[in-house]
Amino acid sequence: MKFQIIRKVDVVPAECEAVSARVQLSEHEGDEGAIKSWSLEGYENSMYVVFLVEADGVRTPFGLVVAAGEKTVEVTWWIDSQYRNRGYGKSMIDELAQVLRAHGVTGVHARVLGIHTERSYALYDRLSSHFGASDA
Repeated sequence: MKFQIIRKVDVVPAECEAVSARVQLSEHEGDEGAIKSWSLEGYENSMYVVFLVEADGVRTPFGLVVAAGEKTVEVTWWIDSQYRNRGYGKSMIDELAQVLRAHGVTGVHARVLGIHTERSYALYDRLSSHFGASDA
């Protein structure tokens, strides 16, 4: 599976509308993380949309990431319920690390919100390891 992670400001309006439709579903009412910031002003440059890219190039919204800060960023994410527990997390985190580095990020601090599983903490550790430290 391939992921593309793009700043919200660079996502085409139709794809933003698709994300908005997903985050407003009742199944996501209690979700924590980046989903809480999707509709808020002030997150334009720190909000990223994660797309799952099929072999034919079709992009489907997969999740959201907020990476707030400059060189060292506080990171939180949200994965759409239809994609959870499918083993995509490691690949998403690896791609996220590359994107953050390309935007000049030199360190991360994971923001843990809500209820997380061992898998969630493992993903935070994995992201931190890309930047030379573990903070989970």
